[in-house]
Amino acid sequence: MPDYRHILWEGRRWVLTAVLLFVCGVAAGLIVSLTVPDEALRILQPAMERLRDVGQRVATEASPLQRTSIIFRNNGLAVLWMMLLGLFAVPFFGLVPAVGAFGNGAMIGIVVGLGPRFSPLAASPGTMLLATLPHGIIEIPALLIGTAWGMKLGLAWLLPNASGHRMRTLGRTALEAGQIFVLVSVLLIVAAAIEANVTLALVQGTRQAALPTALTALSGALTALGAAAAIL
Repeated sequence: MPDYRHILWEGRRWVLTAVLLFVCGVAAGLIVSLTVPDEALRILQPAMERLRDVGQRVATEASPLQRTSIIFRNNGLAVLWMMLLGLFAVPFFGLVPAVGAFGNGAMIGIVVGLGPRFSPLAASPGTMLLATLPHGIIEIPALLIGTAWGMKLGLAWLLPNASGHRMRTLGRTALEAGQIFVLVSVLLIVAAAIEANVTLALVQGTRQAALPTALTALSGALTALGAAAAIL
């Protein structure tokens, strides 16, 4: 079994980079939503349209396993593509996951910044927390870890310290990325089960029409913003 503690520690700088990009995205989203709210709504609309479809499928599905499967497939495939495109989006190695981390943070910042202008329920911190925290405490770290290894897969072998052994570095990083994807998938399954059942029940206890699910960003990466769907 992979030594995940060692792998994560060795990749801590990449994880920190993903976290910083995400936080900067949140700040940028807040600034945009507060300074040009009409433009912020326009930016958010396409993702919301995609979200409604997934949210409706989750909310109308009677089987807990099927609800979990819908969310996990959506999230797992997005993380997989994000990691793969970190390497294969030539010549923009590592750019797709980096943009994904920033973009996901920005979308959260926009929703939080728009507040009641986005939806009356967005003004309620309680609803936001109910729709985000139960699964978000697992999902957000999983997404950022996936982002980190997407960037590492695309960039580590190109760095100066990989000179003379670039292919060996690429092979080692690809093996790590595969192991990390297994870890992220397990975390996303747990998060999807919580989101599809616990979060759904909590939010529907507040509003029967709520449709909590994960918000898929335009980049194809993810954000753990169940609140966005819950308040539509």
